Amino acid sequence: MAMMFALLRLGHEARKRGKGNEKGAKTVMIISCVGNLAILGFFKYTDFAIDNLNALTGAGFAPLGLALPIGISFYTFQLLSYTVDVYRGEVYAERNFLRFAGLIAAFPKIVSGPLVRQKTFGPELKKPGFSREKLEDGFTWFVVGLGLKVLIADALGPVWAEIRTIGYESISTPMAWLGALSYSLQLYFDFHGYSMMALGLGEMLGLTIPRNFVFPYTARSVSE
Repeated sequence: MAMMFALLRLGHEARKRGKGNEKGAKTVMIISCVGNLAILGFFKYTDFAIDNLNALTGAGFAPLGLALPIGISFYTFQLLSYTVDVYRGEVYAERNFLRFAGLIAAFPKIVSGPLVRQKTFGPELKKPGFSREKLEDGFTWFVVGLGLKVLIADALGPVWAEIRTIGYESISTPMAWLGALSYSLQLYFDFHGYSMMALGLGEMLGLTIPRNFVFPYTARSVSE
């Protein structure tokens, strides 16, 4: 992350110096994007590529057994979004490394999921809006989300697990519908619960996290 911070500052300064340095800024942007995607591809797909190469050619290459860094996909796409925004001049390149790290890796934002752009999240990182009201609201969001996760989602989990264990060929039609419904509700309240918990954590820290879970089962299209 420190390397990307320095690289993006370099690209931003090159762009500020005028059109003659546009090529340099674009080069920095490309290096940043390719570097981030290369790191993601290395950790996620190296063993997959080795396994497929062995299957196709009969080679005996041993998988590397790489441990996937937690949240690497989120970090990568957040960095890509930030890099492109800086290159386009839509946002400034952050000068403070701690704020830059917070923009990319703020815990509530990671758990909730949305790629928050600097122009909406950056000002709050400079001056978080701590208040008693936000603390109370955040705690309420967190408790309700925890209830949805533990009391509903986790209670529905064993129903689906038991039906799946029985085997699809051995269950009746009503039992199949019960399994489908319990799994759908478990998935819904699981995501809804931890999304609300993330929003609550953000509020308690004085940070407003965009809602990323708004009745998805009522969506009229994939993009919506």
